[in-house]
Amino acid sequence: MKTTRNLLLVLAVFAACALLFAATALAADPTVENNTVKFNHSVDLINANGGTYYGPDVTFTYSIAPAEVSDITITDSDGNVANVKPGPPDSVSFSSTETVTTGSIVYGSTANPADGTQTYSSDGEAFTKSATLYFDMSKFTTPGVYRYKLEDTTTVDTLYAAGIVRPTDYDGVLFLDVYVENDVDGYKITNARLVTDNTSLTTANNDQKTDGFDGDDYYTFDFELTKEVTGGMGDKTHPFPFTITIDNNDLYYFIDNTDTDPNAAPKVASNETTINVSLKHGESFHIYGLCPKATVEVTEANNTADTYSVTITGNNNTAFNNGTVQPDGTITATITKNETDITNLPISTYDAENSDGENGSVSTTPTATTAEKIKFENKYDTVSPTGLALRYGPFVLLLAGAVCFFIVGRKRKETKEESDSI
Repeated sequence: MKTTRNLLLVLAVFAACALLFAATALAADPTVENNTVKFNHSVDLINANGGTYYGPDVTFTYSIAPAEVSDITITDSDGNVANVKPGPPDSVSFSSTETVTTGSIVYGSTANPADGTQTYSSDGEAFTKSATLYFDMSKFTTPGVYRYKLEDTTTVDTLYAAGIVRPTDYDGVLFLDVYVENDVDGYKITNARLVTDNTSLTTANNDQKTDGFDGDDYYTFDFELTKEVTGGMGDKTHPFPFTITIDNNDLYYFIDNTDTDPNAAPKVASNETTINVSLKHGESFHIYGLCPKATVEVTEANNTADTYSVTITGNNNTAFNNGTVQPDGTITATITKNETDITNLPISTYDAENSDGENGSVSTTPTATTAEKIKFENKYDTVSPTGLALRYGPFVLLLAGAVCFFIVGRKRKETKEESDSI
């Protein structure tokens, strides 16, 4: 009895694994419905801190045409062989009403940011959208397997402008096989498969299958502004006002919610170019999900009656700016090598690494710069009484000496006058 139960358990596990394998294999095929085929474009969303942020604003473009095939076959697991034919002319389009052989997938926009938020992780979570191909079945004269060339025609400039990182081995050309069978009134598409190479297929090289284009990465970065007050007379209870100017390619991002309501969400969405916030000693303000091309500029105002020495540092204590700020004065985070100019601080190295435009590439992964975190340290030292004595003591002694000489001289004069009168 026990042996039977164990055998049933093994069979159940085997069946579950088989179903899982089958589901995984089928998942790689494009979606077929009513003589249409949907293919995907996936972008991995990466943020070192994880969380939920907005995705990119980019339009991927594609073209489709009959593939050039010669002696290409498909062999299934039962040994059945089908000769692959080129798709008939004008048989496929990106529109249900027009013969259009170019199409696009739009990720987000300034009006509709990323069609909602997506979850990021340090490893990358796929943000996937689909495009639909429409087939005119009247163009097919016989059943069979027909192959088309599907190409990603998105330009390097488009990728660069959107902050997309695309690897050098990206598969920009895929081949779509559609299975056409007899129907009541003609023909219908029963199955479809996308493969990476224009070659014959067997069950042995089925690993070529894919459901669309993938490999693109989109990184976002968080920004942290921290306030620190030091010195014996530094006011650690005073809220110092900051103005943060943001250039985020007109995209949405998240910021700390300053609402004091305990039920308020910890983060709120924003696409403002200027944020005003006040911070006391030990407080921080965060901006989440800035695009890799984002820059920031931070200015602190000294709205106290005291003069502070301000030091601005970035990651790893990298120096940005420092100076003495009088009451009602301001100081701005600037890049050290350009201290004469107020310069926006880059959030990542994307522009520096991928700025060759159309003649270059967008394959270099951006990393955070020293501007990802900035600390403003305001220092106001204690005024030393000893210092005052040392500073003004010699003048006091000189004055006291002069007074003494005056008194002694006066006294001697009075004594002499008294002696002369006797």
